[in-house]
Amino acid sequence: MMDLMIVILLMAIAIGPMISSFFPSFAAMADQHRRAVMTAGAQGTLNRLTGLSYATLYPHMGYPTSLAAVLGGPATAQETVSFNGQTYVPEVSITDASSGIGGLIKISVTLDTIVFKTLKADF
Repeated sequence: MMDLMIVILLMAIAIGPMISSFFPSFAAMADQHRRAVMTAGAQGTLNRLTGLSYATLYPHMGYPTSLAAVLGGPATAQETVSFNGQTYVPEVSITDASSGIGGLIKISVTLDTIVFKTLKADF
């Protein structure tokens, strides 16, 4: 009986560290999932904004820009992202990228730690 207890103790000592070595990979997978969700949300918001005309976006230049003003009221509810019980709202900025000449704006969308930027021209 004592031999069996010693074997179980030795196996516990050997298996414990092996199991705990998997925890960093589990944490990395969870972080990768969060980044994928945030990336999809930010990309969707940026796609909706780039679909608007330059004339629609230009009057809303600023940091941060109100999504409700740009997209028109309740449409901003579509832009929120829920993950693990928390709700994230993208932060949008529309700035002049033409060095004062006009005709070019930069659109930036930030969601959690994900940032997407693009340019839109008046042509």
